[in-house]
Amino acid sequence: MFRYIAFVFDGNRPADVRDMGLLNAQMLGLKDFRAVLQCRGLYAYVAGEDEYSAVTYTLCGQEGAIFGTLLNHDSGDRANSFCKLNRLDEADSLAIVRSDGRSLVDSHWGSYVSIFRNPTICRTSVFRSPLGHLPCLITTFNGVRIIFSRVEDVLELERHRFTVNWDFVAKYMLTRLVMPQETGLNGVREVRCGECAHFDGDAISTQFYWDPVRVAKSHQVEDGTQAVVTLREATRKSVHGWASTHDRVLLDLSGGLDSSIVASCLANAPTHPTVIALNQFSQGADSDEREYARLAARRAGFKLIEHLRNPAVDFSKALTAAVSERPQTYFNRIEYGPVLADIASKYSATAILNGVRGDEAFHNIGAEATATDYVRRHGIGGELLEVLHNAAELDGLSVWRVLQGALRGALPRNRWDVVEETIKRHTLANVDIMNALRQEDLLPWEEPDAGLGPGKQKHLYGLTNPLPYYPALAQPGEPVSIYPLASQPLMEAVLAIPTYILTRGGWDRVTARRAFEHDVPKEIIFRRSKGGLEEHIVSQLRGNISFVRTLLIEGELVEHGLLDRKKVIEALSDRPSGIMKDLVRLWHYLAIEVWLQLWRTRTAFASAA
Repeated sequence: MFRYIAFVFDGNRPADVRDMGLLNAQMLGLKDFRAVLQCRGLYAYVAGEDEYSAVTYTLCGQEGAIFGTLLNHDSGDRANSFCKLNRLDEADSLAIVRSDGRSLVDSHWGSYVSIFRNPTICRTSVFRSPLGHLPCLITTFNGVRIIFSRVEDVLELERHRFTVNWDFVAKYMLTRLVMPQETGLNGVREVRCGECAHFDGDAISTQFYWDPVRVAKSHQVEDGTQAVVTLREATRKSVHGWASTHDRVLLDLSGGLDSSIVASCLANAPTHPTVIALNQFSQGADSDEREYARLAARRAGFKLIEHLRNPAVDFSKALTAAVSERPQTYFNRIEYGPVLADIASKYSATAILNGVRGDEAFHNIGAEATATDYVRRHGIGGELLEVLHNAAELDGLSVWRVLQGALRGALPRNRWDVVEETIKRHTLANVDIMNALRQEDLLPWEEPDAGLGPGKQKHLYGLTNPLPYYPALAQPGEPVSIYPLASQPLMEAVLAIPTYILTRGGWDRVTARRAFEHDVPKEIIFRRSKGGLEEHIVSQLRGNISFVRTLLIEGELVEHGLLDRKKVIEALSDRPSGIMKDLVRLWHYLAIEVWLQLWRTRTAFASAA
């Protein structure tokens, strides 16, 4: 498991030099970490490097380093346009340092964090890749800035006692997409994807080198045929690029459209990795998609392993997870982690790819607002009637209803209200907490409406939810997770395609369906139904109902007034519809409560020590 820790300090300040000496001594005592960079004002250490998951790229003059995985943007050399880089050449390295990291956005993609020092102006900068999942967190030790990827390492290093950021928890409880830099811990902030943080003495300034809003506004692909070509090329580039980083991989193949598209791309990847497909299924009408997974695996030529999910898992094992900067997905990991580790060991697989983020990228998030996007861009007329029919068919609404919404949304004073959409789903939360939620707490862009239509805003919003790099309850030998459909090339492509093009024809993800209609079995291309885990999750919740009731009813969220205790008791009652009605919210609240309990235990341990 790859991790890094870097320290930024003032080499001319005796107190900082002394503190850095203490930290360096502690780093030398940490298992697995090695020093990769030691220059005036900047030290860096890494652990868990290997040729597959992540490496360290040293920048020229030993003035910086890049941690993670770098891939080339297509520069005309087709032989290398999709391949992982094992080292940076001198020209690229020099360009990165001279541009304060800006050149990385156009020359490379992947999942990385770069840190470099400009000796001329005595400034250190940290840049996190667009759409990269390798975390980049910042905290302080006296006058020393600590940049790191994993909270557990910093706790071991300085035995620091972090405290819970309850303002973050309140917002995160209502939506996982809390976009500003804060985390669930006081004193820990996050460098966001595409953002660069500059350290000038004691001051920190930030700027976005890569902004999805600018990408969405810079160029729009209005031609449907060109959109198909653009999406296909970007998807293949993303999958082929990540496929080049591993020789043997697993593929989480649900049988849905998105994972089947990934399978088709892997089947003709230029580096020809060995691929083993894994389908997890459950008992229930919507949870068994083996029929489709078999079709996709057979078409791609992959061996398929079918695994029956176990509903009888012990939720209390979640309380053994490592602490992190924000809540994670815990309960499905109790079974899934060991299964992945076992299969990966059997087939010597070092990564598992999936179709995560396909719904959001290819646009399976509702279509009513796409008509507003069209009216804002083209006005009344043109292809508006077709757009209205497409949106109405996809969302099951009347054309008149869609037209009314489009005309209202097109007015300058109207904008997409993410707060209203968020809070109306939370029937168990304290009313005061919901009323305190603000638009700027959630949006990943600076301007309230960003100059985009509501459909594209929703599209962009769905693409910004961070994905986990360090899975909860990770098992020894577990393969690293890769999300090829959440890669920079594909994100830039779909952001440039208007929402009404992505849903043309009244089908969700229709541009993606057309792009891969000759590669994916027709039964999947024309499939409208979608699998789900509702019955499986309800079975697990009921099997752990005593643990769940104690955790939520007597837990931190109720104690701090974020959840309404009476409503929670009612939701967890024995009435048949209780759990099912609030299933998604309960699952989310449980994860937050586990995270809080993990930190309470860790804090108590630190206090006792």
